Amino acid sequence: MVETLTELYVIRDYEAADGVEMLARQGCNDPDAEKWCAEAEGIGFSIIYEGELALCAGLIKERKGVAQAWALYPLDVGKYHIDPKVARDKLYELMAEHNFWRVFATVRCDFPAGAKYIEWLGFEREGRMEQNEPDRSDSFLYAITDKCLRCGKCCYLTYYEGKGNTERTSKKCQNLTEDNLCAVYSNRPEWCMTAEKMVELDLLPEGCGYIKEI
Repeated sequence: MVETLTELYVIRDYEAADGVEMLARQGCNDPDAEKWCAEAEGIGFSIIYEGELALCAGLIKERKGVAQAWALYPLDVGKYHIDPKVARDKLYELMAEHNFWRVFATVRCDFPAGAKYIEWLGFEREGRMEQNEPDRSDSFLYAITDKCLRCGKCCYLTYYEGKGNTERTSKKCQNLTEDNLCAVYSNRPEWCMTAEKMVELDLLPEGCGYIKEI
């Protein structure tokens, strides 16, 4: 699915060819690069700026509920003036859509700008990984966890009417799957309740395990 962000930007599903192109622009000569780019297909997105590939990012499933975050971008990515909020929102959207409650990533210890950016995205530093990089330098391990326990109560007991009013009901949302996931998360209505919104309105159901961290 392609979604227009502005007159200059378009965001679409990531394709292996996008990763190959980006790595080539970075001067990467790794023979396994093309294979990695193909494996990264499925849970990612690419941002196109005036017809030019500007950024690729996404998630790679490690096991049930856990994924690794990745991103590819040119050295001069700053010229595109991409709002970091775009990547942050897409990250959370992918986590919910694919039922990941933990996403981790690593950042070189000598890359403070990268550390600052990933912390802005909501990741928390968990520790140092010695000799984790190809040149045997160290990395910091970061992770972001979803506090929602997928109980489905938000989509079952309360809904938002769209005018600031709420109503309790015993009717299950028609878009809620048997696994208590939203079947239309990426295209959900504006009035749809998220756990964050329910925290703001003090409407979390009794016994809800979600905890909003400030």
